[in-house]
Amino acid sequence: MKGEKHHSCEEKKIEKNEEIQIEEVEKLKEENNKLKQEIEELKCKVSELDDAYRRKVADFDNYRKRMLKQLEESETEGIKKIAKELLPIVDNFEKALNTSAENKDFDSLFNGLKIIYSLMGEVFGKFNIKPFESKGVEFDHNLHEAVMMEERDDVEFNQTVIEEYEKGYLLGDNVLRHAKVKVAKKKNN
Repeated sequence: MKGEKHHSCEEKKIEKNEEIQIEEVEKLKEENNKLKQEIEELKCKVSELDDAYRRKVADFDNYRKRMLKQLEESETEGIKKIAKELLPIVDNFEKALNTSAENKDFDSLFNGLKIIYSLMGEVFGKFNIKPFESKGVEFDHNLHEAVMMEERDDVEFNQTVIEEYEKGYLLGDNVLRHAKVKVAKKKNN
């Protein structure tokens, strides 16, 4: 009997262990199924995000191409606008050259050039381009490019522009071209 009881206790323990193992296996299967489901959900989410990312990249690339095309078109339109304004001046140059070649008249040529210069000033004015004075002012590296320098006693500033070789121009408040100038530096006495 004792052996049977012992045997039956052993059997009960084994059965209990088997039940526990079966429960653990069931829990693990359930957890595994949940993890598989989460993985599938995450795969779907990654796919959605990947699609959204690819669409955004394509949208941005299209936007960039559109902006480059607009910039190019704007640049072309700006050039056309300036060229249309300059063409009458070129025509006047041709007329002045042809007339002076026929007449050999310096005064006519000079007057024609003055008119053309005036027309250029008008065109520049339409585009907010204006020359700035340099001679007699203090040298400013933001406006001037010094191509020569000399020491003198008769200058007002330490670095005074005494000669302008090439006029400087502003486009609005921005320097379009620096003036090329000769600068006098005060002598050290």
